[in-house]
Amino acid sequence: MDNANIQEYLDKIRNKVVENFKRTTSAPLFGSQDRCTTASYLEWHGGEADRFLDDLDENENKDMRATQRRLNKHT
Repeated sequence: MDNANIQEYLDKIRNKVVENFKRTTSAPLFGSQDRCTTASYLEWHGGEADRFLDDLDENENKDMRATQRRLNKHT
């Protein structure tokens, strides 16, 4: 089967597609969510404050062996 597409036609279609991509705004990759702040969490779960802060420290410092919080707990 022979290719019956003319190069000018292919270029025209490609240019239209590129222009449409330029005009299209991207949608967010995830929905917006309300985030719990440290202060509001501590007010709500007063007895679990240390566990929460430990988890927060772990999540924010995944690439560190000993964070300042971990060192302070051992002194």
